[in-house]
Amino acid sequence: MVYWVGDRQFACEFTVSSDAKAPYAGRHLLSLKCDSDRILELRAEYPDAILPGYYSDGRTWISLDLDADLPEGLLLELCDMSYDLVFSKLPKRVQREISGE
Repeated sequence: MVYWVGDRQFACEFTVSSDAKAPYAGRHLLSLKCDSDRILELRAEYPDAILPGYYSDGRTWISLDLDADLPEGLLLELCDMSYDLVFSKLPKRVQREISGE
């Protein structure tokens, strides 16, 4: 499942093949754009559940293990952050169209 704002991806949910490289193999992941300053903090706090972005730039994307015991509030916060980060990079005209202005 890929989630878009405008013509840009802000989230992607998928299951990694069991024969993929560790630590991703067999995991049900949600990849999100993330504030680069926050990535290191999140990965330190949840080392087994928040990984560098799978098939994306690990400096600006993270992959969350959806089968891990992550707080629901954190998941929602990170989804909102991803949306906001991608939305903010859209052209102003597109932002206005999406916002209904």
